[in-house]
Amino acid sequence: MIQILVSFAMLMALHREDTIRLLERIDRGEIEGYVTKASLKQFLDKSEKLRGFKETIEIIRILVDILKQCSNEDKLLKNAQLANDDLDVEAIEQLCAENMNLGAIIAPNPEKFSWTSLPIISVEECLGRLSLEQSLLQYREESNVVNLTEWFKTNLDGGWQPVQELVSPQPRPVFRDTYGRQQERAKLIDLGLELAGNPVVLIITLLEVNEEGASIRAQVYPTGEALTLPPNLKLSVLTETGDVFREVTARSDDEFIKYQFEAQRGDHFGIQVALGEVSFRERFRV
Repeated sequence: MIQILVSFAMLMALHREDTIRLLERIDRGEIEGYVTKASLKQFLDKSEKLRGFKETIEIIRILVDILKQCSNEDKLLKNAQLANDDLDVEAIEQLCAENMNLGAIIAPNPEKFSWTSLPIISVEECLGRLSLEQSLLQYREESNVVNLTEWFKTNLDGGWQPVQELVSPQPRPVFRDTYGRQQERAKLIDLGLELAGNPVVLIITLLEVNEEGASIRAQVYPTGEALTLPPNLKLSVLTETGDVFREVTARSDDEFIKYQFEAQRGDHFGIQVALGEVSFRERFRV
């Protein structure tokens, strides 16, 4: 996430549509925005003459709800006073942003930020970078989605293997009374120390029911010398947004756990295997 400092000059440009758009993106959590107390104080002094005290205070309340205040500002100013440095508001903004290692300072007047190594960018450039970042993130997420229909073309990728290579004997399908093509793939899941060095196997079974949808079964099996799954191992089906749709928890004597569900063509979902604080998650598209 982009971390920025909103300068005093930007506070004075609240009448501009792009400034409002920036604050809206910060308020939605798409950008992490900061402001200095010095900037707010100077905004109060300047804006009070234009808008009046009551309206200015209300605007500051809104800004404080949206923007985080620089926690290191008081300490930095105290050190500057000890060094007899007289800092204007832009110098304080640069000092705080540098100390917090923020990504950029948003300001329409870059000439006033002469000594910082941080980028001084406009609102338009910030919003453009955010759009690019979101596009790249969306592309990365889409490229990591497992396309289940490709399995009928025997395409194996992302660590998925034929079931017989990871589980022996191969578990019997539960779709034996249903007509249609069926594909199964398995993946070794290593949750580290939580599994004491014994990975588990996640098996996804896909049955093409018709042109509109498919039945999907997710199973988890132990590997190696383990005969049962670790107690409290969880198998979760996630919605496209990552929320838990259904969850199955292993008991102390469970040899496997499973969950079967229906999905429509084009649906996105996730499968998560978790034990304690450690988890594995994979995203799929039907």
